[in-house]
Amino acid sequence: MQPLDDKVNRNSKDSVFCELFSRPKYVLELYQVLHPEDTGVTADDLKLVTLSTLMLRERYNDLGILVRNRLLVMVEAQSTYTVNILTRFLLYLAETYNRYINRMNLNIYGTRRVLVPMPELYVIYHGDRGDRPDEIRLSKEIFGLTNHEDACVDVKAKIIYNGKQGDIINQYVTFARVFDTQIALFGYTRRAVDETIRICKDQNVLSRFLAEEDVATIMFTMADVEKAREFWKEDLLEEGRAEGRAEGRAEGRAEEHAEVLISSIRSLMKTMSLNPNQAMDALQIPAEERAAYASMP
Repeated sequence: MQPLDDKVNRNSKDSVFCELFSRPKYVLELYQVLHPEDTGVTADDLKLVTLSTLMLRERYNDLGILVRNRLLVMVEAQSTYTVNILTRFLLYLAETYNRYINRMNLNIYGTRRVLVPMPELYVIYHGDRGDRPDEIRLSKEIFGLTNHEDACVDVKAKIIYNGKQGDIINQYVTFARVFDTQIALFGYTRRAVDETIRICKDQNVLSRFLAEEDVATIMFTMADVEKAREFWKEDLLEEGRAEGRAEGRAEGRAEEHAEVLISSIRSLMKTMSLNPNQAMDALQIPAEERAAYASMP
């Protein structure tokens, strides 16, 4: 791996998007921008249902928020316009509803009506708007239909280009555009990151977030963490295959598996300068297994 000083994640904007909206107070701000009429909502009413590994090997920078009877999905902070996002929305909704039904133990095979949260789909687009529309439909863009009522299934997504001056969406879009400008000037370098953060702080753009988070580290390390995750996942899979061939050694396999995980966590902590929780995030270790590793030296 290259030193962090020499390498900037090319998906830095999306990494910041994920980090920003993993924080309840910013998720609440986002919801209030989308639904200013809902003045009674609090952070406790919001539940994140983001599927960061919907397609198993692919990491998507999406945001799913369950708010009472609403399911808000905001997929990607895009700088490249594509209507293919509609197909991803369709897949996302199917998987999200499947998980919701299983978690709530709902019987969709019975005769009694089963209610599920109503979806609202959004895309943040921070490139040039041009003559692009405010919303796009699966029936038109993907199925090629002129009348959406002819489709037996449809998906409609709203496109947000800028937000209102000073709101959390507007601040993120401004951040993304400043970053794009600095990349054009300095390439994918530390200077581009530092200048982006300096300019945004000066303009009071995401200033609270920039003050409380080491955003520069996020922007530098996300790509390396993804590569490290794949590297160690392959090691663990190979270890698991080898263990599976040794029948009747369940206890030994568990011990060896734990040793491999500990070794992987330590390696990530050393090479990537991560703390134990960050290393376990990178390796996607389930929450129920983390206590055994959290206090490791």
